[in-house]
Amino acid sequence: MQLRDYQREAIDSVYRYFGEHPTDVTRNPVIAMPTGTGKAVVIAGFTQEVLTQWPSQRIMMATHVKELVDQNADKLTTIWPQAPLGIFSAGLKEKTFGMPITFGNIQSIASALKKDPNAFGHIDILLVDECHMVSPSENASYQFVIKTLRLINPRLRVIGLSATPYRLGL
Repeated sequence: MQLRDYQREAIDSVYRYFGEHPTDVTRNPVIAMPTGTGKAVVIAGFTQEVLTQWPSQRIMMATHVKELVDQNADKLTTIWPQAPLGIFSAGLKEKTFGMPITFGNIQSIASALKKDPNAFGHIDILLVDECHMVSPSENASYQFVIKTLRLINPRLRVIGLSATPYRLGL
């Protein structure tokens, strides 16, 4: 699949960002793309490129609704049919551990990590689709997942994606 110019630029901007901030895990880039411009394609393209170039990397994509888990996983397997992908979503009735790529619901992921902080092992990159849903509250699911994954890999990189990269009411 050929990426559109702006999708290619979105992926390239993440590589540039990490090149400019190679050790700063306290700052997280956000890919802001309007609805309908292919965030799922960007997630799929980025995931395939990373694992093709660096096969030992482990990537997790988390979001808040099962429909986006399904949509993003479907797009990845359309672009890359042999993708080593596992789904972790109670809503989709699938909970696969141990794959190089895991796409899941944040609630299901957090629940698994509460039972076993090592449930997913070492994760290198956490992609957060609809990252405007990430609460600044330390007790929120996303914050818990990031904190727990960083116990295993302090160098975890977090990348957000959203059509509305801001939160109201803060």
